[in-house]
Amino acid sequence: MSVWTGLAIWFVEVIAVAMLANCRRHARACLVATLLILALPAFVIDRDLIAIFVLMAGVLFCAIRTADFAIDGPLDGFRARFIHLVAIIDTRQIKRCPRRFDGRSLVRLLVGLAVAIAAIWLVGMASSLDGWRHYALRWFAGGFVLAPALFTAVDGLRALTGTAFGRVLPTLSDAPLLSTSLNEFWAKRWNLVVSKILHDRFYKPFAKYGTTVALFAAFAASAALHAWLIGIPMGAACATSWAAFFLAQPLLILIERRLRVRQWRPILGWLWTMSALGLVSPLFTEPLLRWFEKF
Repeated sequence: MSVWTGLAIWFVEVIAVAMLANCRRHARACLVATLLILALPAFVIDRDLIAIFVLMAGVLFCAIRTADFAIDGPLDGFRARFIHLVAIIDTRQIKRCPRRFDGRSLVRLLVGLAVAIAAIWLVGMASSLDGWRHYALRWFAGGFVLAPALFTAVDGLRALTGTAFGRVLPTLSDAPLLSTSLNEFWAKRWNLVVSKILHDRFYKPFAKYGTTVALFAAFAASAALHAWLIGIPMGAACATSWAAFFLAQPLLILIERRLRVRQWRPILGWLWTMSALGLVSPLFTEPLLRWFEKF
């Protein structure tokens, strides 16, 4: 199956769910169908990675937003449901604001882009080196900051575009490399769209069994989601690597709690956070860099 056939199926899926999910009962039936369609990208034959990524993001967030209808109740009207199904952000959180030019968001966009470009340059420079210098540049100097820089740039674009049209859109990330604890990094700064989904759909339902169980449930779901995301275009080895990265996080957070890192001085908390993330970051950065290198 071509990726364009897959995108056509996804578009039909969105139309069908927007039409049919007008009550919780119908939304639950639609949710089952959207979960089954998550397998669709695995049947794509061609290797157009950008189109495959769009397809994967489309079927994933269609399932996530259909779950919103099934659990919280559907939005009124076909148009509102359609927009919610194709949006990465939660459209229910969008607020109106006066139209204006947001200079700070432009600075965030430009700084994020500059750091991302520098990170890519360092990764490229690493190919001319060998031994520890190669991995130091590829994994840590370049790869470790690439994803946060890209998230910062995209979040700047989000805020800049939103305010220009008189809308406050949900925050994507909040300077994750300034975190002074792992808990702050994952709960308050990194990829807040997915963080809210994991908190609402996995952490909260399991919290009745204790915070530790809820913590492992949320990161297990994150590991499965990311393994699916990288596994289809990049294979089982990359999927295993990303899953291992996210499964390591609750163990590190439990160590953080035992050490009472949140009571440390901010600079010490920051050093702990960056060191803990850096220790396991190659599990995430190496598959990510291989993915980028395929484009």
